[in-house]
Amino acid sequence: MSGAQKIEKQNNPYIYNIVENLCIASGMPIPKIYMINDKSPNAFATGRNPKHSAICVTQGLLDILDRSELEAVIAHELSHIKNYDILIASLVVVLANAIT
Repeated sequence: MSGAQKIEKQNNPYIYNIVENLCIASGMPIPKIYMINDKSPNAFATGRNPKHSAICVTQGLLDILDRSELEAVIAHELSHIKNYDILIASLVVVLANAIT
């Protein structure tokens, strides 16, 4: 729907290596990595648990951030995955709708 392209190690080693290094350091499995060709700087994470997750970044984010800044943004997104934030938020929405 967003036109995201899956990133593999061979077609974009720069981003893949950043995610891979952060995952190794935190003891997480490597999520699927996607990139959206959009000028607005953005990144997000999705997935119900660390084994079934994905991270997406936009080209605009890559254009304006240096490596250390990009590592910080990706580490932030990985923390959402590691802490099950997406799953918890989904459950809260379902419960709120059920109550309503």
